Amino acid sequence: MGTLRAWLVAVCLCALGSSAQASEPQPVTYRVTLDVDWSAQTHPLDFPDRAHLTAIIGAVHHRRYSLFRDGDTASSGLESVAERGRTRLLRAELQEAADRGRVGSVIKGPHLDAVPGEIVLTVDVTQRHYLVSFVTMLAPSPDWFTGVSVDLRSSDGWVDRLEVPLLVWDAGTAGGETFYERTDDTQPRQSVRISSHPAFVFADGIKPIGRAIFERQ
Repeated sequence: MGTLRAWLVAVCLCALGSSAQASEPQPVTYRVTLDVDWSAQTHPLDFPDRAHLTAIIGAVHHRRYSLFRDGDTASSGLESVAERGRTRLLRAELQEAADRGRVGSVIKGPHLDAVPGEIVLTVDVTQRHYLVSFVTMLAPSPDWFTGVSVDLRSSDGWVDRLEVPLLVWDAGTAGGETFYERTDDTQPRQSVRISSHPAFVFADGIKPIGRAIFERQ
């Protein structure tokens, strides 16, 4: 009788384990290419010497988390990235969001020492965490950054290919009218918004500094 009971328990545990594995969302991998064409030719006004992009930092997440959004106030982590290109504080914020289940994984990517150029990375998304957001400082600048926040789902599953512009954003955390000027922190902080600086606004509208291309693998 004891042997039969042990066998039944083992079968039940095995079944539970198989069910749990089957319910785990299967990741979908995307190759992400940042094609950056920012240069003195594309954006000639006051184009800075030693222009570059700092390390990529971001997350795969769901709708209860937002890295940046038009009209929101920048977090301390986003401020640190936008003003100094430092990612440590934002990584801590992302880890806290991950502990709460809002972030599935943290995205880390290389910097771009000189522009124009290209950055390539891969990200894994799931049915639970299907949004991809990342940022990088536009350097040098007071508090300007570029990045994207996209939903990779489609009506019939997953997007096969998605291309989005790399716009320049103002974090609203520091003053400055030129690439090299940075005044004291803005108090109170202004909202995050697409930059209206003349270097990025042309007669036909706002000009991106490149594009981000998502390709399902």
